[in-house]
Amino acid sequence: MFPLAFGFIEVEDEDNWKWFMTQLHRALGPISKLAIYTDACKGLENVVKKVFPQAGVF
Repeated sequence: MFPLAFGFIEVEDEDNWKWFMTQLHRALGPISKLAIYTDACKGLENVVKKVFPQAGVF
């Protein structure tokens, strides 16, 4: 099974990405293998590296 998550936010900024990724981390718990696919959003990439340091960002 592959988890899928989405959220509704007003603007894609680093604060909202941090909130979203923190909620995702809470929902998933400790996870050793994780891949995050983005559309090259630098704010998201920075937050992923902080919240999920073990994740691959593509």
